[in-house]
Amino acid sequence: MRRTYRRCGSRMVPSNAANDLLTIAEAAEAARILRRHLQTLLQRCEGLPVIRLGRRLIIRREALQAWLVSRETDHANAA
Repeated sequence: MRRTYRRCGSRMVPSNAANDLLTIAEAAEAARILRRHLQTLLQRCEGLPVIRLGRRLIIRREALQAWLVSRETDHANAA
């Protein structure tokens, strides 16, 4: 079976179900936004589903991608 890899910060890690859980910092990097901006969006309840483990917030990669797609706009009609 062929392994697939994904970038995690500056290193490559195997892609599997466990690696599809992202910290806030990893999710911000994947979305190419600042970590602080993602935290602000979460505080405003902007619809991004998270998993709370104690004080830690975890985001599923698929949920992040679906959330980003839901926020897409047609740039010509966005004005």
